[in-house]
Amino acid sequence: MDLKAGRPLNDSPFEAIALVGKTGFICRQTWNLFFAQGNLRWRRRQLYNLVENHFLRPHANQEVKNLYVLGPKGKELLKSKNISFVIPPMLHTVTHDRVLMQSLLRLSINGFVTNWKTEAELKKESLGDWGLRVKNNKIKYPDATAEISVADKVRLVAFEYERERKSFARYREILFSYAQQSTYSMILYICETEAIKTALVKIMKQIQSTNLESRICFVDADAWKSNPESAPIAIRNGVVRLIDICKAGPCKVAI
Repeated sequence: MDLKAGRPLNDSPFEAIALVGKTGFICRQTWNLFFAQGNLRWRRRQLYNLVENHFLRPHANQEVKNLYVLGPKGKELLKSKNISFVIPPMLHTVTHDRVLMQSLLRLSINGFVTNWKTEAELKKESLGDWGLRVKNNKIKYPDATAEISVADKVRLVAFEYERERKSFARYREILFSYAQQSTYSMILYICETEAIKTALVKIMKQIQSTNLESRICFVDADAWKSNPESAPIAIRNGVVRLIDICKAGPCKVAI
């Protein structure tokens, strides 16, 4: 990868910059997994080149290691391609966002999902029909969305990654809102603990909505992080896997 003398970026560096536009950041782990080439020393050099040429820059908080956001040249590049970009996330959400980013990027590369969007993108685009009306008439967006192809039909999926258990009141207002709309064919909760799933199931039983129960499903976070396409997804009538139900085909990195 040579960025000197105004030479254009190769595909992988450009796709990495476009990913930062979607998510607000990229970490060294994501770079190494999906974009870098060659040995470890060369991978580090490739990333350093993007920083040195101002496409990326280290996060402003010096306590954060190996986390990068858009630099001025990166913003200029995306603007020239009519690609919008979001602001970096709050630091306490980086781990949460990284899990979703890496899983959806992997699923996209392998052709299991298309047109995936982050919560930050949904907020920026103000897609009202995709949001949930919750307390005080505020709009809450899913953590991420994506399209999947099942039985020759394109279905929109909402992803909710639950790292820590929320209050019953919070779960109730979110699930009740999902029950009132039909934008999403599937609402996939990625649960870090069994207690989170148990709480969600309890609220579902209280709401008693067939519309909700037919669409909501659960997956163990560890299984999802390890292999999202093969992770067992619990639905109302059993267990499925994306690799079994989705029409998929290999493709380039889909940003």
